[in-house]
Amino acid sequence: LGGRSLWRLQLGLSLLLLPLIMLFFGGISWLSLPVNMLLIPLFSLLLIPLLLLACLLVLPAPGLAMAVLVLLNVLFEPLMTGLHGLNDSLLPWQALSARAQGFWLLLFLLPFALLLPRGRAG
Repeated sequence: LGGRSLWRLQLGLSLLLLPLIMLFFGGISWLSLPVNMLLIPLFSLLLIPLLLLACLLVLPAPGLAMAVLVLLNVLFEPLMTGLHGLNDSLLPWQALSARAQGFWLLLFLLPFALLLPRGRAG
């Protein structure tokens, strides 16, 4: 998948999950798309495989497992510090009132109404 199709996929997933996020958390984050585009590959390709490697090494080579866990901590700490800094400086979370949630949900579902089959004239 190219970069453009990954952006489209992530945007589509974000839009599809938007009603659930509004329902369960009472708001939306405008920064989630770019952050997810960075963090999903980072976690999928680097952090999770390293964590699994550390888990596999715990019994046969505990010292090596500890070294991998220390490396994970070195990678993860600045990442979390950066995310907290983004949250504190940019205030990406937008809490929505129940009325605003209903409006955005209706606006989101309206295009799907156009996909419904037409009734028969009769």
